[in-house]
Amino acid sequence: MLDVDLAELYGVSTKRLNEQVRRNRERFPEDFMFQLTADEKDKVVANCDHLSRLKFSSFLPYAFTEHGAVMLASKKTSGQVFTLAFGEGKSGPQGLFPHSNSG
Repeated sequence: MLDVDLAELYGVSTKRLNEQVRRNRERFPEDFMFQLTADEKDKVVANCDHLSRLKFSSFLPYAFTEHGAVMLASKKTSGQVFTLAFGEGKSGPQGLFPHSNSG
């Protein structure tokens, strides 16, 4: 998932989400997230209508793996805790990835 999608999911701005990632870089190794190249960004924007607002942006978006997205869910931003509705007694990322085999 791209940073813009996760920011929308968590109800924060993309800028704020990326600030938290920069401040906690050690928690996001390369297998948790990576920054798209300009060519990759162009291809993603061309194939995903909901990303059309990124077409003229000079910033290259970050892409997060499932592990990176779950790590973001545990971070705090501007007094708001990124949490998912797991339900009491349940563990794992079912709220974010309902069809995954993890958790």
